[in-house]
Amino acid sequence: MEHLDLGSREFLETREYNPKISFIGAAHKFDAKLEASVKSIDEIARELGNDYELILANISGLPVAKETKKEYSYSIPNLQIVEGKKGNFGSGKKMAYKRSEGKYIVPFCTNISYPIEYADLIHGFLKMKIKRLFYSELSLMNREFIDQVGGWRELANGEDIDLFSRLTVNYGVFAFPTSLMKLSDAEKNEVLSIRFQDKDSSWSNYRLGLLRDLIISCNYSISDIKELRRLERILSRDYTRGSLIAYLMSKFSTTKPTRYTKNNFLILFEGILESMVLREYLKISELPVDATLELDQVHLAYLKNKSKLFNDLKSSASKLFVS
Repeated sequence: MEHLDLGSREFLETREYNPKISFIGAAHKFDAKLEASVKSIDEIARELGNDYELILANISGLPVAKETKKEYSYSIPNLQIVEGKKGNFGSGKKMAYKRSEGKYIVPFCTNISYPIEYADLIHGFLKMKIKRLFYSELSLMNREFIDQVGGWRELANGEDIDLFSRLTVNYGVFAFPTSLMKLSDAEKNEVLSIRFQDKDSSWSNYRLGLLRDLIISCNYSISDIKELRRLERILSRDYTRGSLIAYLMSKFSTTKPTRYTKNNFLILFEGILESMVLREYLKISELPVDATLELDQVHLAYLKNKSKLFNDLKSSASKLFVS
């Protein structure tokens, strides 16, 4: 899709106020993929026209080389690299958030390069002054609300779902996911902060930890886990045993799930679905695109099987969700 020609883009500069926006991310390694992601975010921030900062938490446990820092600071002056102990994406975003000063926070996936059109999308939402979670492939939220619901937690998997579900319950969600990017299934999951290690015949502590934290983030029950495994068509004795071990690990974790009447995955996506069916995204006129939520086949099938709202709105929902 062509980027919308906005001429001098004067409308981006004529606003009642210019709230600062903090773009935050976390990374285990500083490679070409990360560099491309950070540069794409910097381009979006500059196009948006707001005062902004870009904060990247290093969670590798090793300091970033001086040469690398120098290269980044030269090409991206607004970037701050925050050093900390070895951690996970949840702890990294928490660390970056604490260093931030913006009124609005935009977390981004450091494995994805974002099209510049997201500047128009974010601008359109800010212009409406709606106080809700803005959900898209590049989401935005009010700092005040993040503080009130407790912010990111130290989770290696699903940390955004964990936070977004709390924001959805307390403040609601305005959804405008788009088809601006063509993503692989792995990248679709990354947008949701869901991560899977490559499948193999053994269960490492790291792999078990990923599944444990996803169970905590989404507040999955045993039946939820079994359904997801069935849908992946990889149900085996070893995998079942690993899932049960991870479930037991979640029970002994010091980080406990946020519990509502439904699991957190359903809470978030039913909120997104409701906003999309109401076509609230039409209030944003900056981009001539429709709202289209691209889910991988497993999670789309899970919603169809588990969400009463999805099935009640089946005719409308089928037009909005694609795999």
